[in-house]
Amino acid sequence: MHDEAAPFWPRLLARLFDLTFSLMAVVVLALLVRIVLLPHNLFISSDGEWIDIGIEVGVLLVFVGLEAVLLAKRRGRTIGMGLLGLRVVPVNPAAPGISLPVALLRSVVLYLPLVLIRVSPDTTGHDLLSWLGTAGILANLALAAARTSTHGRTIHDHLAGTRVIVDAERGTVPHRRGVDLRERSTSS
Repeated sequence: MHDEAAPFWPRLLARLFDLTFSLMAVVVLALLVRIVLLPHNLFISSDGEWIDIGIEVGVLLVFVGLEAVLLAKRRGRTIGMGLLGLRVVPVNPAAPGISLPVALLRSVVLYLPLVLIRVSPDTTGHDLLSWLGTAGILANLALAAARTSTHGRTIHDHLAGTRVIVDAERGTVPHRRGVDLRERSTSS
């Protein structure tokens, strides 16, 4: 396994790109729901509770679904990972790639800490769900930063049997395989 583990900062930046893209998708989806459903008073209780639940479920589905589909269909690359030259690969080199079930498991575990914090009944963050969510986020950051002992594998990587690497295909022209732009820039 000679693939280089992804450095912490590019991985974190890729995650921020992905979150930004997902939030943009949530806004578009929310606008469509508002335009289509709300004029007809569908799924609305008198206190607006159904709307709150729908928004929470919708946000989670967009984050998890978008990440899982992108990982499975773009050969282990989310949008942020693609921009920064990173890729998710199976730890087992014999595995064919990232399947949709593996990508879903990885995405659910990745976003679970955020869900725990969000569904916490205490808005001050002083309850068990908030503490568990915060601990999950901090553990993921620590594991991603600790490349020596874990090779940068986070909780969701360990549970899904994946790892994030520097993409060997980064810098190549897709329609002209074998032309490496990095070699061209260093030889000039």
